[in-house]
Amino acid sequence: MNFRRRRNRAQAHEFEHTEAPQQNPQAAYSGPEPGATVENGAVPQAAGEQAVAQTATLPPPMGSPRLEPQRWPETTVPVFSAPVPAGLWPAVRRHWVLAVLPVIALTAAGLAYGLHRQPTYTATAKLAVSKLELTSPGALAGFTQAAQALAETFSRSVDAAGVVNPTARALGIPSSVVQSRTSAVPVAQTPVFLVTATGPSRRSAVTLANATSVSLVAYLKRVNSTDSEAHSLLSQYRSQAQLVEQARSARDAALHTYQTKSTGANLAALQTASAVLETGQTHLQALQVAYQDTVENNPSPDLVQFVTPADAANSDRRSKIALFAFAGLVAGLVVGVALVSLRSLASSPRT
Repeated sequence: MNFRRRRNRAQAHEFEHTEAPQQNPQAAYSGPEPGATVENGAVPQAAGEQAVAQTATLPPPMGSPRLEPQRWPETTVPVFSAPVPAGLWPAVRRHWVLAVLPVIALTAAGLAYGLHRQPTYTATAKLAVSKLELTSPGALAGFTQAAQALAETFSRSVDAAGVVNPTARALGIPSSVVQSRTSAVPVAQTPVFLVTATGPSRRSAVTLANATSVSLVAYLKRVNSTDSEAHSLLSQYRSQAQLVEQARSARDAALHTYQTKSTGANLAALQTASAVLETGQTHLQALQVAYQDTVENNPSPDLVQFVTPADAANSDRRSKIALFAFAGLVAGLVVGVALVSLRSLASSPRT
């Protein structure tokens, strides 16, 4: 036991007088670590040996060099951020306020315009083809097709001057206003057609629709009436009757001359006057027959009649409010997406 103590003191004395290396102080010290435990006073000789824990703890040897913490060279550590998702929808989610504000603003503007806009009222009168000439064979079989065709044709006459001008005079408004605010369309597969008029109020729309319908019925009656043809035939008949009377007088004079002096020249003049009279009488009889046929077989001019006059008008206020609000919504979406796209492009890193 005394021998071991003397050996330990000698090693400690020798360690105190030994100069520590400057390059690696940790490698110069091969004794136990500060705070390490030894068993029965034994000191591990190698740095890699495992010492068994004991109750006694050795203090660091006296005169041991002070261990300084190793300093590493300062370097710049790059900071990595999470990658930004690409695409339109992630950009909208990041800048949702920028996307929503134009939608709210433009939708509200559309609603405001629709609420403050002057509504337009529409009134409709219903007319129908009522009477056709059915005296000819097979006319009844084609009545439906003929009535539908006439309804389509008559509806196109709403812009005729014979309809627009009387309506304008009756209401005291310009003809251009009547023409721009009235229209007519046929109802498919029926002899009915609709006369539609618009106006700034219910009363004006109803009045214009009914006045236009009355003018249209009167115009179609004048156009489809044969009174003008009968009048023309009557005028021709009267003129021809005068010519026949003149030819008869000439024939009577030629006959008297021939009876007074029976010569060949007088006979030729008598024959010529008789031929002229006969031709005139034939023409007069033809005009008489034509006039009678026109008067007797004249189809009814009342081809169109009212089915339902206009008595109410509808406003486009609700439909226009919905239309302008939807337009504002769509415009807001477009503007919002455009702003978000520009914002994303501005904030994206430049390469």
